[in-house]
Amino acid sequence: MIMPVFNSTGVYEFSHPHLKVEYIAYVLKRGDFTSIAITTKPYYGYALSIISKNLIKISIIFILIGLLVSLLISRHISKRIIKISVATQKIAKGEDFELKDSSTDEVGDLARSINSLKNSLRLLERVRREFVANFVHDLKTPIAVIKGYCESTKYLDIDEKEKIKQNMDGIESSVIICKT
Repeated sequence: MIMPVFNSTGVYEFSHPHLKVEYIAYVLKRGDFTSIAITTKPYYGYALSIISKNLIKISIIFILIGLLVSLLISRHISKRIIKISVATQKIAKGEDFELKDSSTDEVGDLARSINSLKNSLRLLERVRREFVANFVHDLKTPIAVIKGYCESTKYLDIDEKEKIKQNMDGIESSVIICKT
């Protein structure tokens, strides 16, 4: 390295011939006293190349981590949606089930809504069965009465017009009950 001659106060730049390193010397002269501070000159091109090489590696690592995290999250959400799909198929078949999802997101809200729908459908089915059973029971009674009047009228003689009239009146009143 060739050191320059510092004759006066100022900033001097010089380089090492073999190492390709540049230096900066800050010289302060005050009377007989001279202060010198020497430092290397920053080489931004080399630093930028190191940063850019590492930046690409770090960017690739973060992209891979992001892809892995998004894959895990999408798989978790997909499993929950598949459970909901299976539950709706069970609703269609009339099978009993319980969706357990305590999360507060949209998928959890959907699961709770499906559970509510299932309970409402179960209640509706029970009410429908009771209605049909009551209707059939209410319909069987007048039909049984009509059948009884018809059978008893079948065995009456034609001379018993009063009894036949009573049986026909009974049939008529049973038909009126069926209409209402």
